[in-house]
Amino acid sequence: ILYEYWIKDLSKNVWTKIRDYSTSSEISWTSNKSGKYLIGVHVKDRYSKERLDNHKYEEYNVASPKKATIDTLEVSLNGNKVVNNQLQLGQTYKIKAYGNSSNGILYEYWIKDLSKNVWTKIRDYSTSSEISWT
Repeated sequence: ILYEYWIKDLSKNVWTKIRDYSTSSEISWTSNKSGKYLIGVHVKDRYSKERLDNHKYEEYNVASPKKATIDTLEVSLNGNKVVNNQLQLGQTYKIKAYGNSSNGILYEYWIKDLSKNVWTKIRDYSTSSEISWT
């Protein structure tokens, strides 16, 4: 049996051949935009003289990945959560964020000196959700 794959972008009403007839029954496809698509496969016997012996089309909705969100930001000292937003000079604090993302989450940490109105990055993006800061 031979398989041929097609994708139809329903917003443009345009078919695109993804792969010509082959004995492989699977393909990989990545959409470059969200929207509704028809995914189609044509099949035929390897000795068939027909354009296709049979076909199947199914509609799929491609959604954009959701943006990452931060649920909680905690600052703690010696394992105790700071609850009054008062920090002591010279102490080392653990800052931890709890976030969500459908594709995995990266954390970047910044501190703003309110007296100077200046932001300073204290760590570039990383998969680690916590950092120590003095």
